[in-house]
Amino acid sequence: MSDPMNDSSGAARAKCRQFDLDLPAYLEGDGHLEVARHAGECPFCSVVLADLQLIQSQSRAAMLEDPPASVWANIRASLDAAR
Repeated sequence: MSDPMNDSSGAARAKCRQFDLDLPAYLEGDGHLEVARHAGECPFCSVVLADLQLIQSQSRAAMLEDPPASVWANIRASLDAAR
């Protein structure tokens, strides 16, 4: 694996910058397969990608959970009080 911090040519750093630019689209499912390819070669970008994918999957799971009934009751009471 290449180490972007020790690459005197700057080529690895350029790949990391491109990774940063392409990462949002990749996480949204819009292709950019070079993101995954680069993460497989770069330990720093691999950690970033893994963390963001974990956050993404955990967020999806959390959004499926309904809040407790007391939350809805509090919202209703606040709306009623604002009238």
